[in-house]
Amino acid sequence: MDTETALSFLRSNQPLPPDDELTEELITQYDEVRKHFIQSPDPRSIPLFLNSFGLGSGFGIYQLVEDVMTPFSEDEVVPHLVSALEHGSSSVRYWSAQIAANFPNDGLIDPLQNLLIGDDEDARAAAVTALERIPSSRVDEILQQALNREKSEEVRDLIIEAIEDRKNP
Repeated sequence: MDTETALSFLRSNQPLPPDDELTEELITQYDEVRKHFIQSPDPRSIPLFLNSFGLGSGFGIYQLVEDVMTPFSEDEVVPHLVSALEHGSSSVRYWSAQIAANFPNDGLIDPLQNLLIGDDEDARAAAVTALERIPSSRVDEILQQALNREKSEEVRDLIIEAIEDRKNP
């Protein structure tokens, strides 16, 4: 596989179908594209991967996409993460929040804060994890406000743990 073919595949799958419609052939090809960009990093793949997440887990492949992002600097990834965290698809937002935990940058605070007030419990949990890693005093206030309004016991527990971890690094 070459880079242009891999980019073309990603452009054609924005996003991938939901898991219940995802074929083995398509997810296998997606994984091959992912492996290609791990071996041959190309910054053009960043926004394409971030917008490729269909509903579900991609049969375990989506969690591996963060490996594609690791060779790139925050300056290369964060602007695309900001856009992905504001995407119309809940799956794109969720998986992007997972990846955002690897790029603790002040520029992600506002879009992650927006996830904390959304309806998606999984995205709220992922946002807590990503926010916890950002070394900004703003995050402390945001987490406290989120704790005060959070209804999910699981997310509340994550927030409490994040607040404690930030107090005692």
